[in-house]
Amino acid sequence: MTGPALQRLDSHHAIHEAALGEAEELTDGLRAAVRNNDAVLAANIAQWLMEHWEGRILRHADEEEAGLYLDLARARPGLAEVVVQLRRDHDLMRRILAEAKLMTDARGVDGDALRRFEALLLIDAIHSRDEEERLLPAAR
Repeated sequence: MTGPALQRLDSHHAIHEAALGEAEELTDGLRAAVRNNDAVLAANIAQWLMEHWEGRILRHADEEEAGLYLDLARARPGLAEVVVQLRRDHDLMRRILAEAKLMTDARGVDGDALRRFEALLLIDAIHSRDEEERLLPAAR
């Protein structure tokens, strides 16, 4: 059973906005550290950023998949394709984050790793908008 915060568009949107805003701020800091060739600061920010993606955004995704998506797909079978697409977004985010982690572990934070973090922002923004427009109205 899904909690009310995930079912309500306004509260769910607030969750998305807060988490994405924090990821954007951290990514901006990472971008500046890479631009300034500050490897120590870049490594620290990258660690915070990975923890944020795992602990906040992808944990939220896990909760959606285990509750909200299942509940809505059962109640409205016509949403099955939307749920598949949204789950794919989550999978892409997990895979891109794993790549960023491997890159930073192997060679520190460079432009390639930074591009992974920037891609995560874009995917998450599109995903959240799609979820709010295509799935959450059905939760009412």
